[in-house]
Amino acid sequence: METHKKINLLILGGTKFIGKTLIDAMDQKYFRIDVLSKKKYTNKKINRFYHTELKNFEKFAIKKKYDYIFDFISKDTGVLKKILLKMNYNKYIFISSVWLAKINRNIKLDRSIKKVVLNKQLPNITKKYLLNKYKVENFLVNMSNKKNKKLYILRLPVILGNNDATERLDFYTKRALDGYGQIILKNKRIDLNLLYVEDLCAAIIKLIKNKQWVTNKFLEALNFSSISYENFLKIINIQLGLKKKNFFYLNQQLVKKKYRSYFNYNPFLNEVPLNITKNNIFKLTNYKPQSFKRYVKNIKLKVNFCKLLDNTRINEINFLSKLKKQKC
Repeated sequence: METHKKINLLILGGTKFIGKTLIDAMDQKYFRIDVLSKKKYTNKKINRFYHTELKNFEKFAIKKKYDYIFDFISKDTGVLKKILLKMNYNKYIFISSVWLAKINRNIKLDRSIKKVVLNKQLPNITKKYLLNKYKVENFLVNMSNKKNKKLYILRLPVILGNNDATERLDFYTKRALDGYGQIILKNKRIDLNLLYVEDLCAAIIKLIKNKQWVTNKFLEALNFSSISYENFLKIINIQLGLKKKNFFYLNQQLVKKKYRSYFNYNPFLNEVPLNITKNNIFKLTNYKPQSFKRYVKNIKLKVNFCKLLDNTRINEINFLSKLKKQKC
């Protein structure tokens, strides 16, 4: 009987969407998994669960040697510095967002990115998330250069799945079912790079097993195929069984002038394209992720009441009723 030397992993966070799916996808024959999280979580595949905040890591997970540390939650660079200096590990991977590369249009970090993020038409919670990711990325780049540690940053696009806490698809499904309709910008092409969580986790596992790591500290996980925003909406309508599309084709300037807040509520109107590089984990593993068209057939489209959307309901009714009476 063939035996395998198990790979020791520590997952910081990992009790929600992506981390949870990654743990579920790992074979216990190959992996020994420890998790540190302040959120209580039970999974038979977890070898040791450290129920604590990240700042208390020294009391728990410091003596063990890990092959990989996957970090979903770091915000405090002071705590992170202690982790990287005191813990014994071969590779540390910080989970970040491709939005940082999209905004900067460059793989390299730029100090002006903070100003760019703050000026973007994004919800405050999204701005805070991006700025926290940027702060940690910047810290890791500087520390990697000085200490020559094996530090990596894995930038992710929009990840979709049945347990997606962001509920991005709910924004569009609820609008369609309530009869609000969808706004499509006539003078701005939007291509979405959407990734199924199971594909992401499969590629990560394959990357670990194959040991196909690159010298560049930045990795990315971008789907080979993108989908236009309009086709994305059409597929959702088909999946919901709605024959009437109820789309509004409007100029971007008009929407910004008459209904500026719509850019904050819509998850994808701020998307910008990003080229796939040689450091894409799907290239490194030769793993082909499924397209959104294939993916949406498997997902359970939920219909939840979005509080954020409900707060703008009266304004939107007035706005859309005017649009129906005039050509835009």
